[in-house]
Amino acid sequence: MYLHLIASIQLGHQGVEKHYVTYILIAGGLVVGYFLLRAMVKWFIGNELFDFLSYLMVSGVLLILLFSNYFLLGLSMEYFHVLLRALLQGLAGLGGCLVLWNGIKMVFKKHN
Repeated sequence: MYLHLIASIQLGHQGVEKHYVTYILIAGGLVVGYFLLRAMVKWFIGNELFDFLSYLMVSGVLLILLFSNYFLLGLSMEYFHVLLRALLQGLAGLGGCLVLWNGIKMVFKKHN
C-alpha cells in the first residue's frame, strides 16, 4: 500500500513509470534489510546466542514455506489459517522452552 502511494506521487508526470520506482524502493529495502540483519547476526554470534539465532532462522524458514505454499499451491484460506495458527503456537512453545532451557543453564553455570 505504501509503495503504491510513494510510487504514484507525481512520478507519472515526470515520465517515470510506477513499476520502476517500486523496484527501486524494494531494492533499497533489501539493501537496508541486509545490513540490519547482518549487524544483528554479528551481534548474536559475538554474544554466543546461537540458540536464539537458530530459533529465528527456523521460524523464518517455516513462515516462508507456509506462505509460499499458500501463494504457489493455492491453499484454502481456512486451511492456511489453521496451519498458521499451529505454526505460531508451535514457535511460541519452542521459544518458551528455549528461554527456560537457557535460564536453567545460566543458573547451573553460576553455581559451578
